[in-house]
Amino acid sequence: MPQATRRWISEKVKSLHASDVLPFHDILDAKMVNAALAAAGVTFKERIYTPFLTLSMFLSQVLDPDHSCRAAVARLIVWLAVNHRKPCAPETNSYCDARQRLPLEVIVELVHQTARKIEAGGSDEWLWKGRKVALVDGATVSMPDTLKNQQVFPQSTTQGIGLGFPVARLVALISLATGVVRDLALGPYKGKETGETALFRTLLDGLEAGEIVLGDRYFASYFMIAELLQPAAGCRRSVPDAPAT
Repeated sequence: MPQATRRWISEKVKSLHASDVLPFHDILDAKMVNAALAAAGVTFKERIYTPFLTLSMFLSQVLDPDHSCRAAVARLIVWLAVNHRKPCAPETNSYCDARQRLPLEVIVELVHQTARKIEAGGSDEWLWKGRKVALVDGATVSMPDTLKNQQVFPQSTTQGIGLGFPVARLVALISLATGVVRDLALGPYKGKETGETALFRTLLDGLEAGEIVLGDRYFASYFMIAELLQPAAGCRRSVPDAPAT
C-alpha cells in the first residue's frame, strides 16, 4: 500500500462516520438497491464492490471535496478496518469497473424511490395552502471532450471544432417542500425537441393531481398551461385558482 494512502488512512480512522462511506443510508439501503436490480433483471456476483456499496461510494465521492477515485477507495479501506473486515486493495481499477456495471435505469429508479420516501415523510405544514408544489427549472452542463460525448451531446455551434466542449441540457422536477429532485430529463443542447419545454413534457406523468407547478416565464406558454390541465396517467394536473377580485 502506498505510504501516502497509509498516512491518509491513519488520519481518518478515528473520525470516520458511517455517513462518510454510506451517505443517505437512512433512506437508501441494500434492500432497495437489490430490489431495483432484481426488477430490472440484473444480477451481480458476490464481491467486495457490491452494487449497494459501489453506489454509496460514488455518492460519497461526489459529496467529498476530494472527488478522486483514490480518496473514495481509501475511505472504504478505513470503513472496512473500523468494522473489523479485511481491507481491499488500494488500487481504483475494481471500483471504477464496478461503477461502470451499475445500470443507469436502476439508478434512475432509485432516485424516484428515495424521492417518494422523503416526500412521504414530509410534514403537511411544508405544503403551500395544503397543496404540493413542484418546481421546474432547466440548465446546461459541459462534459469531457470525447468523441462519444460529442456525438450524443454536440457542442454549441458558436464554438469552433476542437475549441469547445460537449453540452447537455437538463430539466429537473424539484419538490418545494423537501428540496429533493423528483425527476430529471437530459438531452442534447441543440436539435429538434431538445428545448426545456420539450424535456419538461417527458416529466409530466410524474406530477400528481392538484399539484401546483412553479417555473419561470419560459414555461408559461399557452400550450404548456393547456397541457398541464389535461388528464394524464389517470389524474388531472392543475394550476392555482385565480385570486378573488
